[in-house]
Amino acid sequence: MAKLDALSPLKIMERGYSLAYDEQETLIKTVKQLQEGDRVHIRFQDGRAHCIVSNIEEEKI
Repeated sequence: MAKLDALSPLKIMERGYSLAYDEQETLIKTVKQLQEGDRVHIRFQDGRAHCIVSNIEEEKI
């Protein structure tokens, strides 16, 4: 059970990660899904932020 708890999206968000969604509530997985001016919703462990994309920078990690 501890392994499942560690993989829970909520537990992961408690470690500082967030999730970004477009206006249709589709999870954004890559900057290629975005255009300047798009509205996105960022979900944190304790709430949401509503943002407008002003600049996009692609980079390899």
